[in-house]
Amino acid sequence: MAVDTAPLGRTVPNALTRRHRTEPAGQPHWVAPLLAAAVGALYLNHLDRVGFGNAFYSGATWAGTRSAKAWLFGAIDPGATVTVDKPPLSTWLMTLSARVFGFSGASTLVPQVLMGVVSVAAVYAIVRRLTDWRAALPSAVCMALLPANVLIYRYNNPDAVMNLCLLAAAAASLRLVRRPAWPWALLAGSAVGLAFLAKMLEGLIAAPAFALLVLLGGQEPLRRRAARVGAAAAAALATGGSYVLLLQIWPANLRPYLGESATNSFLDLVIGYNGLARIVGRSTPSASAGNTESWWQRLGPEGGPGPFRLFTGEFALESSWILLPATAALLWVLWRRRGLPRDDLARAVALSMATWLFTHALVISLMRGIVHPYYTSALAAPAAILLGLGVDAARKNRLPAPGRLTVASVVLLQGAWEVSLYARGGWDGATRWAALLAVATVVVAAALLVVPSRWWSNVTLVSAFVVALAPAGYAVATIDSPHGGVNPVLQQGAPPVAGTVLTLRAKDRPTTYSPEFIATLRSEGTPWAAAVRGSYEAANLEVQARVPVMPIGGFHGTDATPALPAFLDAVRRGQVRYYVIVPEPSPTRAATQPVAPRWWGGPAAAMQNTWRISEWARTHYDAITMFGTSVYDLS
Repeated sequence: MAVDTAPLGRTVPNALTRRHRTEPAGQPHWVAPLLAAAVGALYLNHLDRVGFGNAFYSGATWAGTRSAKAWLFGAIDPGATVTVDKPPLSTWLMTLSARVFGFSGASTLVPQVLMGVVSVAAVYAIVRRLTDWRAALPSAVCMALLPANVLIYRYNNPDAVMNLCLLAAAAASLRLVRRPAWPWALLAGSAVGLAFLAKMLEGLIAAPAFALLVLLGGQEPLRRRAARVGAAAAAALATGGSYVLLLQIWPANLRPYLGESATNSFLDLVIGYNGLARIVGRSTPSASAGNTESWWQRLGPEGGPGPFRLFTGEFALESSWILLPATAALLWVLWRRRGLPRDDLARAVALSMATWLFTHALVISLMRGIVHPYYTSALAAPAAILLGLGVDAARKNRLPAPGRLTVASVVLLQGAWEVSLYARGGWDGATRWAALLAVATVVVAAALLVVPSRWWSNVTLVSAFVVALAPAGYAVATIDSPHGGVNPVLQQGAPPVAGTVLTLRAKDRPTTYSPEFIATLRSEGTPWAAAVRGSYEAANLEVQARVPVMPIGGFHGTDATPALPAFLDAVRRGQVRYYVIVPEPSPTRAATQPVAPRWWGGPAAAMQNTWRISEWARTHYDAITMFGTSVYDLS
């Protein structure tokens, strides 16, 4: 079999580099704007059903519109008591939108939609520059319709901005290879640094892949390539470290407590709660003594840690659609580009994207701590780019019978897996989608075996679109369904809206407060209208009532803030009016929580502090019910 030596686009005369500085030829300019418009319309459809999305981050967004300090640090309340559990890049952007357009569900979620549109357009642009628009379009469609992406680009968790930053880093790295210049190295590194400011260590997982692209695909001498990678690393350190430096300079007693850190330390948060604790597991308030259930059994349909996690439960429904096609495309590109020089661009990009995809997939698969299926949205971009490279390689090579049989077998195997995913749905229309997909798969596989060589390219494109469009049923059902809570999921069972697949689990349904209770809180003129255990519940009440609420104990109730003396002082000064009663951990449970190392999680003393505040309120005040909500009146 001949080695594929087809050039990637039309070579520009007098180019700086011999093979890499290329420009696509004969590319229609209407495809990209039409694609962006279609994706935007898709993601905006029924966006009102999501409401404010994750109230945890919406509350921080509202607080940022009321207080510059809360905005700067990503605090839950305008009084800047405690921050969210991530760096504030995502809340910075949402707060800017809310300041311009007013705080609402739309001003909170539309920025996520725009980031999704730009991410899909970026995948299209990357693949188009490497191949042509015909291979780029199914890649973009695959990126747009993956259920994990449909969830996260219509939700206000920080994954959307992280994914966009990583795509920006990939595009800048590719530019650096094609047109070597220091600004591209600095831009790539800065984008990785911003990804770190979105989701900490998860934003750094793809960094080795971008370094590999520059080192493997660049045509400059090795020393110069290494220097450019070093410059990118320095830019990433400077960008991501700027917020760390701010925290070090700002006195700890004059800024909010860093949510979910054991010692109010950013390093502890990076290495602990958002680092090793996610990989190796940790003791959390949800794991009481004597509870023998594994964490994933308590969370619901997610698969447990192991090599098959991404093919089970929620993980499979959200992201497994692209894993086999991406792997097959990688192997096909590597086989077709074998024997070419070290700096072959298609092979370098394929290896870089594979490093990004499989490293991220491995980390998610083996996580024993807190993990959610929507994390797999980070797999979409590298997998979609690999798909585009594989489609281009297949289109340009008319295969003999064994090669055709191999491609048809992959299409059939992928189709069977996709039909099985629809069979798990249990929602109206899933059977019709499964039947339609089965027929399309069989027809395409048969065509791949029998069509004349002159039609091979077109049939290959059709098969790529069948693969890319396969999750469309779940995408539509996702858009038609409401979401809420910290973990938006696709879940089997009775849907809340006829004809849809998604439903909210009880613990992901935010508490709804009566209009009368909200009006009572709004009539108070205190710095905090109320206090409540847990940052999520405080943020949820803030979003509904638009009044400051003091969060007690952070997200899990394990943050030692506010300290009991500080809370008592605020009550004596008349700064807090009500204490909203929510289920509290027992004193025995709080006392028996293991005191873990500082990188492992919050110590028991912090949880006991939260319980002591609740116990003080219980012993000094009588519980009353105000319009359906139990509170202590602290006045």
